[in-house]
Amino acid sequence: MGERPETPFSTGLIRREIVVPRVFVQAERESDEQSPDGRLLFDTAIVHEQLHHRLGHLWLFLVADIYRILLWPNILLHISFADLKEDLEAVCDAAVLRALGIDGCSYGEQLLSGLRLLYLDRAEPDGELSGVPCLYQGFSRMKKRFGHLPYLAP
Repeated sequence: MGERPETPFSTGLIRREIVVPRVFVQAERESDEQSPDGRLLFDTAIVHEQLHHRLGHLWLFLVADIYRILLWPNILLHISFADLKEDLEAVCDAAVLRALGIDGCSYGEQLLSGLRLLYLDRAEPDGELSGVPCLYQGFSRMKKRFGHLPYLAP
């Protein structure tokens, strides 16, 4: 459990770790049988990050980073890295749907409730948000991610 991570994330190639925001853990603890939303959100985040490990995405990022270092003058390689991240998220989203047996709309609702929790946790007393980034790479990519979810089959 991380005190202030922006979103859930996976780390570690050998010693694997998953870090989830404190608000996700609190939502999981506060959920009960009548309102299992917190538990579903926590479980979905853990499954998503476990699948990044299982599918070898962190190793792919390592290889991509090595290429970016060795071929640093190649601007197309740096631009395509963002697309690689987007593609791996889409692969992981589809794998989560298969693993949990849920449809894309339910999964999208889980992502939105996670965003809502993160935004509420970051809100300042005067109602201003304190710089919460979207789950990755800005709102246009997130919009595209949500747009594809209903078409993914479990």
